[in-house]
Formats: sequence, C-alpha cells, structure tokens
Amino acid sequence: MKMEKSGPAKKSSVKNGNGQNSDSKFELIRCERNGVRCKSHLAFINEEYSISETYLQNKEYQKSIEALNEAFYRTYQLKETTCINCAKMFRSTIIRSLEDIQIELKGMSQGLFKTRRYQSSYILAGDVLKSIKEEAKVS
Repeated sequence: MKMEKSGPAKKSSVKNGNGQNSDSKFELIRCERNGVRCKSHLAFINEEYSISETYLQNKEYQKSIEALNEAFYRTYQLKETTCINCAKMFRSTIIRSLEDIQIELKGMSQGLFKTRRYQSSYILAGDVLKSIKEEAKVS
C-alpha cells in the first residue's frame, strides 16, 4: 500500500523502485539533498517503527510504545531546513500510531471484558502521548 503525502517524503509499506526494504514506513521521494543528511536518521526511524509494529503484533505493548518514543525523539535530529516538513510528517505519523495503541489498550483495560494485564501499558501510552504532544507543540 502506498500513501502519498504532500512534501518530500511519503509513507510506504511496499518495495519501491530503489529496492528499499518493504518494511520501511517512510521513504524519501523528493529531497533536494537526495537524503544525504538524513539517511542514518531515516534508517533508525524506520527500524524503530518496524520494531514497534513487531512488538505490537506480539502484544508487547510497552516495548512497542518505547520503540515509537525513540523514533519520535530521533526526528528532532533532522534539523536541516529541507528536512523540517519530513520530520513533522514522521512525528505526526508516530503520534497517530501511539493514539491507535492507546485506543486498543483502552478497549482491553476498560469495559465488560477488561483485564488488568494491559492497564500499565495503557497508562504508559497516555504518559508518552502527553509528553510527545507537548514536545511537538514546543517545536
């Protein structure tokens, strides 16, 4: 599935023409510097996002949240003026993923079929979301 974004980056979960890994959540499509400044950061962000998804599939919510948190803060190392829009898109995608995790955890920790097993992960998701949303507002 490909999803176009307005700007120099897009989200992708299929192999592109450059042979990038199909697990890459983000790839550059129009970068003035051809990604020279951000290749290591982008690789780290994609790796953490992929790790997070693996943990999520295995119901290891705390590890998934921690991986997304690491990816989020790594986006702040993209400081070039040409990288600002990509970094913002990466952060918003990570925030949406954390919100989705929190919604899923809320459903499992509240209501008729609730279990305390996921309560700590639900609290962690809320704390991390609050923290990164405040950070995103400041920048």
